[in-house]
Amino acid sequence: MLTVVLLTVFAVFAYQRSLAGVARAGSAAPPFQLRDTAGAKRRLADYHGRVVLLDFWASWCTVCAQGAPALAAFATRYAERVAVVGIDWREPEATLARTAAAWGLGFTNLRDGDGLVATRYGLTGVPEDWWVGAAGQARLHTSGGRTFEQYQADFRAATGTAIDGPGIPPVLAGRAAALAAGADRLWMGVAGGAAPGLWSRPQQGGAWARAPLPGAIVAIAAAGRTLLVAGPAGQLMGSSDGGARWAAVPLAAPAVALAVAPGPTPVWYAWARGRLWASTDWAAGFRPVSAGPRLPAPATVTGVAAAGPNIYLTTAAGAFRSADGGRTWRAAGLMQQPLTAGEFSSPTALVTGQQPLAAAGVVVTAGGTATLAGADGLYQEPSAGGGGGRLATAPARAFAAVAIAPDGAVWAAAVNGDLYRSTAGGTRWEREGAG
Repeated sequence: MLTVVLLTVFAVFAYQRSLAGVARAGSAAPPFQLRDTAGAKRRLADYHGRVVLLDFWASWCTVCAQGAPALAAFATRYAERVAVVGIDWREPEATLARTAAAWGLGFTNLRDGDGLVATRYGLTGVPEDWWVGAAGQARLHTSGGRTFEQYQADFRAATGTAIDGPGIPPVLAGRAAALAAGADRLWMGVAGGAAPGLWSRPQQGGAWARAPLPGAIVAIAAAGRTLLVAGPAGQLMGSSDGGARWAAVPLAAPAVALAVAPGPTPVWYAWARGRLWASTDWAAGFRPVSAGPRLPAPATVTGVAAAGPNIYLTTAAGAFRSADGGRTWRAAGLMQQPLTAGEFSSPTALVTGQQPLAAAGVVVTAGGTATLAGADGLYQEPSAGGGGGRLATAPARAFAAVAIAPDGAVWAAAVNGDLYRSTAGGTRWEREGAG
């Protein structure tokens, strides 16, 4: 009997000792020293005083590869707030260096060749993340693929504060809902939060100013100094003097999306009550163009764009394109790979199924190429269709709206209000302002 008791006590003691160095939320994060891609030694203690995100990954992990663009975008956007450290699990040095470069992981990546650090952090699969507080305490453990916005939420869960602080003007605790570029100003519609409504600022930069229109703005279209805006109830308001004076615009149904095809005589479009409407003189009202495409049910229209005869329509269930001014339509062939927090990967390479792109907004260039705002980045489809997809040059994060300026530059607004502008014909995207 005594022997059984002693063996039980010894087993419990050994088990407790085995857990002593394992990461647990609220306890000190297990220290480690590993080498980076250049062979330099890095310690967790090197990051004392900063919030750290430890991301465990492997080259064979399909979900890790799918989530890498979002993690890279997050690391770049919040480099001053978070030290992102990737940890490659049990792979050769050459594999770490090659994969980090191929996936665009510009942040520090370390090699856990024997897997001991992963064991101390209780790794059960990849990808897995641990958040470590500025004082060195393990704060939060997550598993599975993450999006940019999930990383933002994880930061708050780990630290108790929002990563954007009080918010990015003019989106303060709300979300960007619409975007348009006029002759010299950029216009943003804000939904919810502390200051919903219509805001504008010079395209060259500067402070945001609020327009005298109450309530959340759901859609904006601009051509030169002429603006058309749809308010929360779909009521149309128009201005021909850059937003100084506004007047109600007649439309037989509430509008949920607006667009304008530029030209000597701009053509204005509105999507309302399941059909497309058009006008060359919006002050005189709109006429129906067609019933539009047969939308999957339920399908909420989120955006419309036009350039000449090319018209795009985006919905929560996919995108549609018309090459004849809205008389006939076809489904856009753009697909996305959704990430869910519950997905794990393994050496058998789990492949996440694709689904039609659910876009929040769209613009069409003069050449007919459409740029669409998706939940994981920006997408493009040429006017002829085919060959399009997610733009690797744009940040992999949720965008709420896009707009095209008179000079051809394309602007994109992330849901939190971050603004990006295309340069070099859309091959490079840069964030505007400090945020």
